[in-house]
Amino acid sequence: MGRELGAKMTNRSKTLFWGVTAFFWIIPAICGVLFFLDIWDNLLASRVTLYAMSFWFNACCLMLIRRPDETRTRASVYREFMIAWMITFSMTNLLWEWPWFLSSKFLFHGLHSFEDWIGLSAHIREHMWLWPLATFGPIDLRTINGDGAFMAVEMVSISSVLTFTVFYFLDRKKHPLRYVLPLFNAPMVIAGTLVFSFSEVFGGYQNIPGGLADTLLALLWSQYQFVLFQAMMFYFSLRLLLNDHAPNPELERVYGS
Repeated sequence: MGRELGAKMTNRSKTLFWGVTAFFWIIPAICGVLFFLDIWDNLLASRVTLYAMSFWFNACCLMLIRRPDETRTRASVYREFMIAWMITFSMTNLLWEWPWFLSSKFLFHGLHSFEDWIGLSAHIREHMWLWPLATFGPIDLRTINGDGAFMAVEMVSISSVLTFTVFYFLDRKKHPLRYVLPLFNAPMVIAGTLVFSFSEVFGGYQNIPGGLADTLLALLWSQYQFVLFQAMMFYFSLRLLLNDHAPNPELERVYGS
């Protein structure tokens, strides 16, 4: 097994990823402040936040860009992409999906329409800790109306974080079966995302009160990463798993050569 397969992200990759992460996470903070100060309304602050997060979801792709003085092997690049995506996905799960899954049934009562969500704005401004949980509401009412199917799909976030946590500890020991975990988790996330999006398509977009822009934001721009990047996770995991058991010289070449 090559040296790179047990390595972590390079310092340059860490700086790049966390720099981009900091930039895009500052945007929701600014939006929250502008909403709290009543400079922006809740709808504008929520939309800008969701667009920022949708852009941030793509930060892992920066790992795939070949550098002028590239020294990373293909295996290293595969791993850096996987690590960056696991961090991105886990942060999303822990900071939104888990709190929303555990509390939404208790926090949002009798909310069924866009007008109901707008009417909640004053209460949210008084209790700003609610704002992150409610930001998805104006583009997808399933996050505030207690939709059972949506709740069921969000359970995938629990298994995903647990999977990545176990992978982290197995990876530290360079366990030969470590890549089995993301390999099996990827199809589950893909299936959950497709159910999430197409259930609303087949339901006639009943829970999306906005126009085309909001529909694309809810079902495409903030969701395609959980299909495309998970498919890439599946492919990279399979390549690295096989390489752990039968080293492939191709993966030890400098990336892009």
